Amino acid sequence: MKSLKSKTAFWVLPLMLVTWAMVGLSSARANGEPCSKCGPSQSWIPVCSPGVDSISKTSVVLGIDFDLDGNVDQEITLGSRGLFIMERSDPGGTASMGTEILEMCYGDGEYQLIAGLGQGGIIEPSTGSIVEDTSNASIGHSAFTVYFELTTPSGILYNQDYFIIVDLITCVPPRACYQNYPSCLALYDNPEPGQGTHVANLITMKLCVNSSGIPSVSYWGLATLIILLLGSGWWVFRARSAG
Repeated sequence: MKSLKSKTAFWVLPLMLVTWAMVGLSSARANGEPCSKCGPSQSWIPVCSPGVDSISKTSVVLGIDFDLDGNVDQEITLGSRGLFIMERSDPGGTASMGTEILEMCYGDGEYQLIAGLGQGGIIEPSTGSIVEDTSNASIGHSAFTVYFELTTPSGILYNQDYFIIVDLITCVPPRACYQNYPSCLALYDNPEPGQGTHVANLITMKLCVNSSGIPSVSYWGLATLIILLLGSGWWVFRARSAG
């Protein structure tokens, strides 16, 4: 019969592996999961700590006018595997905090939307704020002034004038669907103001982050956890059989 020490050794490795996987998944979820940093509560903005939120459960839908008649000619949906990284500043006890989109990246092979970095860092920063509602302290007015580049089959398009995306949020990381203002924004083939050709218009943009309420869990991480759990079961079976 195996010694108690030998039997214990059979249990140690699977428990360590499962614990490691659970900790890794919890960390990944907490970074972008809705409301995992601040809120929802009354007056959550003044007490919110600064930080960076990396959210992978996002999607964006664009309505583009290619013939410059002011109407949507093509609706482009860039699916749910995009990346949205937002930085929050210290509110310092006030009812507002500064924000910035450090990176926004969506693509489906034919189209790609980027903000925050851009090709060679040539587009302007996309900054914003979260401001507490004056009549309901549990709500924040979240807005960004966005500069982006849109890669299309016919070339790369830029907005030379900023446009604003807005929504009401109750926590961070937010669960929100931002929409754009103004409703018709000129797009050029050059990011520099006053240069390039006006080739299209952005009519609508809908950017959703954590909008489905499903936590941002890595599929690879989840698969790893399942494999480790199955492996642990086999390991325990061996331990019992050996006993």
